[in-house]
Amino acid sequence: YGSTPPKTQAGRILCIFYTIIGIPIFLIFLKSLGEVLNRTITKAVSWLEKKILKRDELKNPELKVLIGFSVALLITVLVTASDLKEQDLTYADKVYAVIITFTTVGFGDIML
Repeated sequence: YGSTPPKTQAGRILCIFYTIIGIPIFLIFLKSLGEVLNRTITKAVSWLEKKILKRDELKNPELKVLIGFSVALLITVLVTASDLKEQDLTYADKVYAVIITFTTVGFGDIML
């Protein structure tokens, strides 16, 4: 990809913070797209609930979002905690690899 991944622990920590700060800024920039997606997904879920569950109104949309984020967080924690010994990685390396991979920055310097 032409990108040079960070080699030192300090570089990786800086990359994590840069990623954690940079991605939300980019998401703010894409706010209008998020609003369109929100409306589309809400309509799709509402349609599915009406057709499949025979409900007239969408119930607890916030709960559905919370469950989705909770599942994503659980997957991240499980992947981070999994097979540290097999891959000979420190916990910090594994957290770095999971965040960089799941946020699609993906340098490819650590393979999960």
